[in-house]
Amino acid sequence: MRGSWSKSCTGRRYAYYTCHTKGCASYGKSIRRDTIEGDFATLLKDMRPNTVLFRLITKMLEDIWNQRTKQVNEIRKALRRDLLKLDRQIDLYLDKIVDASNSRVVQAIDRKIDQLENEKVILSEKLEKSFQPKSTAAEMLELSMRFFSNPYKIWENGGIHLQKLVLRLAFSAPLPYHRETGYRTIKTTLPFNVLGENNMLECQMVPRGGIEPPTQGFSIPCSTN
Repeated sequence: MRGSWSKSCTGRRYAYYTCHTKGCASYGKSIRRDTIEGDFATLLKDMRPNTVLFRLITKMLEDIWNQRTKQVNEIRKALRRDLLKLDRQIDLYLDKIVDASNSRVVQAIDRKIDQLENEKVILSEKLEKSFQPKSTAAEMLELSMRFFSNPYKIWENGGIHLQKLVLRLAFSAPLPYHRETGYRTIKTTLPFNVLGENNMLECQMVPRGGIEPPTQGFSIPCSTN
């Protein structure tokens, strides 16, 4: 579908979405923008978890954060161990220089020490650049749960960039729309799939046996352009 404007005899402008898919039963037919976008707003408003499920998602995010932090800490510990190992190796080669009398041996030891020092620089840079969260877990969870608790609020108050972000975070595929019945079965992302198992979008769920395809109308991606 494509968005367009229509002007009435009084000069007032109205926004519409029109089907441009040849062969479709609704080809060339239009739907008022307020209808499609109003239905979408209702859809988002319904995507709100109950208290139990909200706590479940919060716990999931906490577990993901803690697992990520644990992995990063293990990496940092390994880097520190490697740095200590290099320091010990450098000390050993420095002791050998003191005892060495052959100039070639001294040069070879110097080259080895330079190599170890370069390795230390690389490991130190990796340690410095390793993941260090700019926000605390509580702050990150607050931002995430603010979205999951009420995606419609972000959609309503945000600009086009935030609205596109809502679409990406909430839906895993374009939203099919039927001229007569509105939005059909939608595909949400994993968190909303979990939330939808009990109390969300029940009127949109397809029976196990499937449904018969409509004789009229069509399924289309939702557009906000």
